[in-house]
Amino acid sequence: MEPTVSIIIPVYNAERFLRECLNSVLAQSYNDYEVIMINDGSKDSSYEIMQEYRDNDSRFVCYSQENQGAGAARNTGIDTANGKYLTFLDADDMLAENTLSDLIPYMQSHDIDVLQLNCTDLPFTKGFPKDSIVERDDFLSLYTEYMTQLTYVFMIFASYIIKDNNIRFKTRFCEDILFNMQVAVYCNRFYSTSKKYYIYRKSNPNSLTEVFYSDYSLNMERNKAVVEMCKLSINQFSSILSPDQLKVLQHSITRHSLMRFIPYQLNLFKGLFRNQLISGNQKLAFWGAGRRGKRYIELMMGERFPNTILIDNDTRLHGSTILGYPIVSPMDMLKPQYSGYAHIISSIYVLEFLSQIKELGLVNSFEELCPDISGTNEQYATQLKTIYDLHDEMVNLGICLNHHG
Repeated sequence: MEPTVSIIIPVYNAERFLRECLNSVLAQSYNDYEVIMINDGSKDSSYEIMQEYRDNDSRFVCYSQENQGAGAARNTGIDTANGKYLTFLDADDMLAENTLSDLIPYMQSHDIDVLQLNCTDLPFTKGFPKDSIVERDDFLSLYTEYMTQLTYVFMIFASYIIKDNNIRFKTRFCEDILFNMQVAVYCNRFYSTSKKYYIYRKSNPNSLTEVFYSDYSLNMERNKAVVEMCKLSINQFSSILSPDQLKVLQHSITRHSLMRFIPYQLNLFKGLFRNQLISGNQKLAFWGAGRRGKRYIELMMGERFPNTILIDNDTRLHGSTILGYPIVSPMDMLKPQYSGYAHIISSIYVLEFLSQIKELGLVNSFEELCPDISGTNEQYATQLKTIYDLHDEMVNLGICLNHHG
């Protein structure tokens, strides 16, 4: 007899936490499940622990493959899953008591396609309403703006959506959000819990996520994921969203994917000021007068940089100041008095501002802002090249990168 729920657990070097994870499943009062454990090339005793649970309980099965990342491991689980419902659990996380008994009967009786589990340490504070059913039109409208609230796989899915539409994890970067984008196309009824059923552990240095993000050579995987998201928005969402909704969705994609560029910027500028590589006569132009622009300006407090300005598209800000620094328009940068400025993008709208910089012919002054600072320069340069490549790929897809127009 086929189980009602398939629980898929990718495992990579998780010996410290795996027993807690599997015991949290065994502790569920709801028993109609199968646990599919995939050893993704672990080098510790994870596979031996998996075999132990398999030998003691027929509901537990395990597979082993060469290291390919969490997405590929989950795909193996999807291919072998038999349950009417399907969920993912990372090997260093846990399910709260009565998760399955509380949620599976509700999904069955209310025809829920996707149920989001609220999570410890990663609270979902806005976007999708909690503890109420969201029908398709409202779900899609909310999804365009709050897709980042469905970044993680803290979900229970109706298996037919995934199986019938051949939905799989496609990349090693942003694989969760891309997977959920594919699911969102077919979701008719959505539900999000306020209770925190998923116990997330963020302190595991050997987790698949931590290992991946610490490897800067995989930056191009980010581009691949973002391009796949944009293609999906064009090929499938364009027929179910209005033009305005589609534009919001595409901006949500770029904002989320570029969030990881911000720490590199911050480290670079801290290094600039710490090593005093920018003299008091250096001309600095910060793009974006929002809170990130203010953050970088605040880094300079204590040392005054008289030739520093902020650039913003909001005409209401032109002629005003932030912390004593004037705010000008992008077109002002073509005036002779603003020549020779080093352009710094301090916003998550990196691609949009980069488009404007290129259109204004100021791009070289942005590229050249890469001084030799040990420990930050190489990472920043890699991120910068990645963004340039991504910009060109998105332009080739015909996606408008100007969030102001």
